[in-house]
Amino acid sequence: MTSVSVLEEFSREQLLDFYKDMLRIRAFEEETLRYYEVAKVYGMLHVAHGKEALAVGFAKNLRPDDFVLASYRGHDHALMKGIDMYRLAAELMGRITGVNKGKAGSMHIMDDKARFLEDSVVGGQIPIANGIAFAFKYLGKDSIVVCFFGDGASNIGAFHESLNMASLYKLPVIFVVENNKWAITTHVSESTSVDKIVKRAVAYNMVSMEVDGTDVLAVYRVAKKAISIARNEKKPVLVEAHTVRIRGHYDGDILQPYRPKEDIEQHRKNDPIPKFRAKLYELGVLNEELDKKLWGEAKLEAEEAYKKAEKDSFPSSEEALTDVFPGEEAKIPPELTLLSVKDVEKAENMRMITYAKAINEALHEEMEKDDKIFILGEDIRWGGVYRVTEGLLERFGPKRVLNTPIAEEAITGLALGAAMMGLRPIVELMYTFTYNIAMDQVTNHIARIPYMSGGKFKVPLVIRSPNYTLASVGAQHSFRNEAWFMHTPGLKVVIT
Repeated sequence: MTSVSVLEEFSREQLLDFYKDMLRIRAFEEETLRYYEVAKVYGMLHVAHGKEALAVGFAKNLRPDDFVLASYRGHDHALMKGIDMYRLAAELMGRITGVNKGKAGSMHIMDDKARFLEDSVVGGQIPIANGIAFAFKYLGKDSIVVCFFGDGASNIGAFHESLNMASLYKLPVIFVVENNKWAITTHVSESTSVDKIVKRAVAYNMVSMEVDGTDVLAVYRVAKKAISIARNEKKPVLVEAHTVRIRGHYDGDILQPYRPKEDIEQHRKNDPIPKFRAKLYELGVLNEELDKKLWGEAKLEAEEAYKKAEKDSFPSSEEALTDVFPGEEAKIPPELTLLSVKDVEKAENMRMITYAKAINEALHEEMEKDDKIFILGEDIRWGGVYRVTEGLLERFGPKRVLNTPIAEEAITGLALGAAMMGLRPIVELMYTFTYNIAMDQVTNHIARIPYMSGGKFKVPLVIRSPNYTLASVGAQHSFRNEAWFMHTPGLKVVIT
């Protein structure tokens, strides 16, 4: 593309705005490294050097009501989604003034106002993205979701379950593979059976796009197109962005011997900031004096953010026990409190019904009261294998009674994302042993997101399943895991 055509497509102000934000990200990460090296930034650290163009190119097309999810290497996306740099620095330093009161650290930044979530479990955010997109569609909103993750995450089961579900339900979500070719020390050629991850979209009947993730203008164009499809056509999109990793996987990673010298040099050669800087010089938009001024401003903002955060207090010891169950405790009506055997024997109007019938009636009653309640699971539209959901489809329709594929991780992740947006999902798992398949979402995400977010996200959802229902079903179907759940802060366990 010629210089003239670029200046016809983008104003000088736009181009400089892109550049300023790329510098802000780099300056913040450089300052973060300085504080990390003197043990003032805590926990594990994964900086975003080389991803600036991708974060900026997408963010410039998004609205404040859109939602972004990122991996543990997500400071760039957090800043671009509007999280204040000082509060981000305070979070990394474990201060009470941090975005999440010091409970999230570098890898779990979350904010309900900015509509952002960062996740440290590889690919763990992918099913949650579906749930947030589902909530937007359910509530009749035209907001969209963008979910970023690395090339390594494209090989896990949650990726495949979630893409299938997103396509099946026509969810407004964009899955962006940040393909820097390395999953820690494993090259993509050793882990992935296709030469291009974007080819996997074909299997899920999904629109796909590919872009040079180091070219901010190319990213901007692709993002604009993908967002239009997600927002206006309510279809999911898979984007593969070819990025670079010009530092180690984490701060202590010295890159060699697992990465050839030529590979490291090639990645550094494609650093998006020098590339875009050269383009702006060529266009006559940037000169040396202005360049130094802009870098100085970005550097000063980062320095001041950390200096201010360093003066703040650490959380009190009492804070460690807050936000396990954020919000008000549920008030149970007196008529629903547990009765003793003697009370039951004395009761005159007590009906004798099965557990299945009792649950079925409770589902009908609660769904009548609150249209934000929906139920999802395998085979539930036709009553489920135990007839617990019988009649729900006829009464509440397919929008609120959602049949799902056999995909427990995607099911529970969708419920979580929807709950974060204010819906009240009820998940039916066919047997309790299937919790084992969904355990990452249940124990790492559903139980922990309210706490790690500092109470910013609540997850009002219910997961229910029959337990030990038949004799002689074998060790797998008879598995009981309530002891594990009882030892997981953030879960409330009910056994009948």
